[in-house]
Amino acid sequence: APSLAAGRFLARATLLTASLSVAAALLGLVRDQSLARLFGAGPDTDAFLVAWTVPEFAATLLIEDGLAFALIPAFSTALARRAQGGS
Repeated sequence: APSLAAGRFLARATLLTASLSVAAALLGLVRDQSLARLFGAGPDTDAFLVAWTVPEFAATLLIEDGLAFALIPAFSTALARRAQGGS
């Protein structure tokens, strides 16, 4: 039963993470479409999008992916200990 509970927890966490990622992508699309509709194509909008994309990409690459590489093994170890009955 402990491994079943850990599997359910992991499945719920995976579903929540995937759902939030899809929601973030859709909201980003809505943001981009709104900018295009409100301001149109032009040098000012292009400058804004470049100024937005560069730090957003850097944050995704360095923070989010970096944390994933650090936290996934930590969560896996914690789940394994929990499944074995440890604290």
